[in-house]
Amino acid sequence: SSSDERLKSNIATLTNAVQTVENLRGVSYLRNDKPEIGVIAQELRLVLPELVAERQDGYLAVKYDRIVALLIQSVKELKEEINELKKKHNG
Repeated sequence: SSSDERLKSNIATLTNAVQTVENLRGVSYLRNDKPEIGVIAQELRLVLPELVAERQDGYLAVKYDRIVALLIQSVKELKEEINELKKKHNG
């Protein structure tokens, strides 16, 4: 999918990404007797409704590719927190 900055407006850095991730639940499950991992669309819709679409058949679909941005930002937030803790610990 296109991600060129020229196609976007009102760009803002995600905030509270770690807290948002904490509100998600990763699950393992069987689908067609095959093991998979993912999230439950109904649960995700409560936290990030923009990442869930309803298909014509009424089933919900997750836009997994969009979760990556949240995970990137949450790692950065955690790294910042780690750095702050290291500074406090080292004096």
